[in-house]
Amino acid sequence: MRASQSPTRKRVAMQINSACKAFITHCQVDKNLSRHTLRAYRADLDDFISFMGSTAKITECDKERFREYLLYLSNQRGLKETSSKRRFACLKAVFSWLEEEELLNENPFHKYKVRIKLPARLPRALTLTEAKKLLGYAKRAADSGGEKLTQELSTQVAIEIMLATGIRVGELVSIRLENIDIESGALTIMGKGHRERKVYIVNDGAISTLESYLKKRNRITSFEQTLLLNSQGNPVTTDQIRKWVRDAAESAGIKRRITPHMLRNPAATFLLEAGLDIRYVQKLLGHRSISTTQIYTHVTDTGLKDALITAALNREKMIDN
Repeated sequence: MRASQSPTRKRVAMQINSACKAFITHCQVDKNLSRHTLRAYRADLDDFISFMGSTAKITECDKERFREYLLYLSNQRGLKETSSKRRFACLKAVFSWLEEEELLNENPFHKYKVRIKLPARLPRALTLTEAKKLLGYAKRAADSGGEKLTQELSTQVAIEIMLATGIRVGELVSIRLENIDIESGALTIMGKGHRERKVYIVNDGAISTLESYLKKRNRITSFEQTLLLNSQGNPVTTDQIRKWVRDAAESAGIKRRITPHMLRNPAATFLLEAGLDIRYVQKLLGHRSISTTQIYTHVTDTGLKDALITAALNREKMIDN
C-alpha cells in the first residue's frame, strides 16, 4: 500500500517551477520544437511562476487562481488580449502534459474554461507604394556590392522571397539548398508543427535575383547548407532578418516600423484580390485553419472600399469641371 501511494505524494509535492522546467524539456527533447517557440514558452511560463511564486505547488492551481492570474495580466501587466490568451494556451498545454504523465491528480483546466474575447484587428500590411520603395532600395543596395556575397544581397533575396510567397521569417531562415528547385521556382518549406508544404516563386525578377544569389553563394567556402548566409558565411537568424528589413525600410524612406510579417500580408491580399481561391492561399501561407486566412479577406474588402471612395471623388471632380 505504501509503495502505491508514493507517486501520489510526488504529484502533490511537485512545485510549479519544476513542472514548467520539465515541460520545457519535454518540448525540446520529445517534440523537437524550435528555439523561437521554446523561448516564447519560457517567457510565458516565467510570468505564471512569478505570479504564483517559485515555491508554489501545482495543486494550488484552481479556477480561482486562474481568474486572479487573468486579472493580473490585464490590470498589473497591462497585456493585450492576444498576449493573455497565448499565456493561457501555454499553461493549458503544461497541465495537459502533467496529466498525461500522471504527475497531476486532477487537471484544473477541466473545471475552468478561459474566455478571452479578442478584438477584431486587421493585420498590419505594407501598402503597394511601401512595397515598391522597399524592394527598389534593396535592389539598389545589393547592386552596389558587385560580385561579392553581401548582407545587402541577402537582404534583397529575403525581401523578394517573402513578398513573392508570404512565408514566415522562421520558415525563410530554415530553407536549405536541397529545398530549392530553381527550374520550377518551388521551395519546400517546413512550417509550424513541422508541417511540410511547397510554395512557388512565379515572378521572373525574383527568380533571377535568387539565381544570381546562388551563383555568388557558391563562390564562398562554407559547409552550411541553409540558403541565406551573412557576409561571414554563417546562417542568417530571424533576428538578423528583422533588423535588415527594418534598416532597409528606414533607408527607403518608409516612416513606420516595418517587420517581416508585414511582407507576408501583401502576398495574401494580392492573391485574393487577383481571384485566387482562398483554399490555395491557405495552403500557401501554411494556415491550419481557413478562418485565419479569412482575416485577409477583410483587408481586401477595406482596399476595395478605399478604391471605390477614390473613384467616386475623382468622378465628382470630373463632373464639377
